[in-house]
Amino acid sequence: MKSFIFSIEALFTLAAAAALAAYPLVESGSSYGEVHAAQLAQDLLEVGLKSPENARALAEFAEAGKSAFLEEKYSTILEQLGNYCLVLEAGEKAMRVNCGERTRRQAASAERIFLGGSGFAVVRLTLFLE
Repeated sequence: MKSFIFSIEALFTLAAAAALAAYPLVESGSSYGEVHAAQLAQDLLEVGLKSPENARALAEFAEAGKSAFLEEKYSTILEQLGNYCLVLEAGEKAMRVNCGERTRRQAASAERIFLGGSGFAVVRLTLFLE
């Protein structure tokens, strides 16, 4: 009798585990697009600040709004990554790359504080999936 009770209990446990494991897959209609965009935003800022050339360009952008180098760099990267709109903000300055007039569905942002030429600056990168 004990083995019968244990086997029924094991069967219920297995059924409950299977139901819990399958539930998020059935109910969650979302894709990994948002997660991918968030990781890309984090990576673009992190790698951008690790490169001395990009860090100098980000500092110039934060201080004087010079964005030609960054626009070219990010435009090249976005051509390879896919259909994203990138918005880079530092202080009151903003730069848009590959945005156009299309609608923006989902967004993912990353923020970093870095030491520029005239002190610390906050830079925010937002990727929009289109």
